[in-house]
Parts: sequence; structure tokens; C-alpha cells
Amino acid sequence: AECTAGKYKIATGDAACMNCLEGQYSTAIGATADICTECVAGKYNSEAGAVTCADCGIGTYSVTVSAVAASTCANTCPAQSTSPAASDQLADCSCNQGYEGLNGSECSPCPSGTFKSAQGSSSCVACPSNSDSPGASDDITDCTCQPGYTIFPDLGAACSACLTGTYKTDAGSTDCLSCLSSKYSTIQAATTVATCLACPSGSMSPQGSVLKIACVCEPGFVGSHGGPCPKCVSGKYKQAAGEALCLDCPLDGDGKKTDFAAREHVVRSLLPPVRRGVLWARWRHV
Repeated sequence: AECTAGKYKIATGDAACMNCLEGQYSTAIGATADICTECVAGKYNSEAGAVTCADCGIGTYSVTVSAVAASTCANTCPAQSTSPAASDQLADCSCNQGYEGLNGSECSPCPSGTFKSAQGSSSCVACPSNSDSPGASDDITDCTCQPGYTIFPDLGAACSACLTGTYKTDAGSTDCLSCLSSKYSTIQAATTVATCLACPSGSMSPQGSVLKIACVCEPGFVGSHGGPCPKCVSGKYKQAAGEALCLDCPLDGDGKKTDFAAREHVVRSLLPPVRRGVLWARWRHV
């Protein structure tokens, strides 16, 4: 019978086929000469008569030719780097995702605000404008909008500044928050609620106001938009918010303008018509 792979027989006769030595292999069948091949660096073979050599594992390498034991693969890649199976040199070790450095050298984490999504010696890439990421980030999805910025769907995936009248304190894609009513803010990309300023005393504004002139004088207070808004003087009243002037109070039974007459006029005007008489009588005698 022919010698199987991993064996050979040079002379004629009934002598047995010879095994390829440890650290060697052969795929030839019926070999009539010593055609055994040495295991290359990065591989080993611990058994005679082998038909193949085993690979050093991922993350290791070996420079030894004709290696006969797995222990020759004891060389490991530096921290945060790896190599493919059957690696035969330190330079086969490349930095992992989220780390940068030359092949075979120390790998450093990507600084905050950058990322690296591929294995290899490429450098970390900066996050898109107005976004940030933690150190050692390995994907662009790690880049999130900075405080004061968010993603507006109609503007695409870029981080855009919070509009005036709003603010955002945290990183991420959460919505910008509106300043509360009776406050306003003129600052874009605001990062704190402290940018929402209070309207002048006696005035109010809708939620998310962007200018001081959005503050209008409340009922009972008079002045231009943006204030100041002093109270209506005694004997005058103002029912609606805005720039309207205070009106003279109606006269009482003696033909005088009194604070009581002013209150009566305002209260009567605010009550439902069908209940004015009853409710006014009760209020008047409190």
C-alpha cells in the first residue's frame, strides 16, 4: 500500500513508511522521498506523521520555525491589541477598536470626543460638531450631543443649538426644555435654566419666550411690553394683560371714585351674568 500523507519511504522492500518528524508535515500520498515540510513561524506540530501544523491562537504569535509545542506561541500581544491566528511577529498585533497606536506597540484609548471603529493602526476620529464621547469609544454612535445642543429631526442627524427661549443641561439627544412662563432667554445653545430671566415685576410672558418684550403687563399693571409695569393708581383699573391704559373707576353713589367702586366694577364684569347679583351680594358683605 502507498504511504499515507505525513509519511514517506525511500527504498524498495517491505520496510515501513517513515513518519515526518515533529515540527513537520506532509500532504503527499505515496511519497518516495523525504518531502516533509517544516511548520512555518506562527504554527507548530507536536506529533510525528502529521498532515498539517496547528495555528498559534488569536492574540499570540511565534517566530519559531519547525515548532513542536504550543508553548512557542506564548508571546502575547500588548494590552488592548490582538493578532490573527498563525501570527509570526509582534507587528501582527494591531490596536483594538477604541484604541490607537502603531502595530506591535502600546495602544492608547481614544481621547474623549473621538472614536475608532476599526481594528488596526488608524487614528481615532473626531466626533461630529457639537457632540462628545467618552474615552475609548469604538463607534460613532458613542458621540452624543453636548449640553445646549440636540437633534432636530427636520435638520438631519447633526447636533444643533437649542433655540433662544430654551436650554439643555445634559449630554444626549433629549429635547431642549422651554423657559417657564413669565421668563425669557435670548441665548442660543443655553446649558442652564439660569439663562431664563424673570420678567419685570407686574408682567408675564408665555412659555419659551425669547425676548424681554414678550413680557406684557398683567391686569392691574400698566406699561409697555418689556416693562416696567407699575400698578394702576388708586381709582383706576385694568382688566386685560397688555399695553392698554388703566381706566377710571365708576363713580359710587356719592359721585366719587373709590377703591371699593373700582373693585365692584371689576368683580361684576368678571362674574357670569346670571349669577352677578347673588355672588356680588355675598362678596360685598365679606
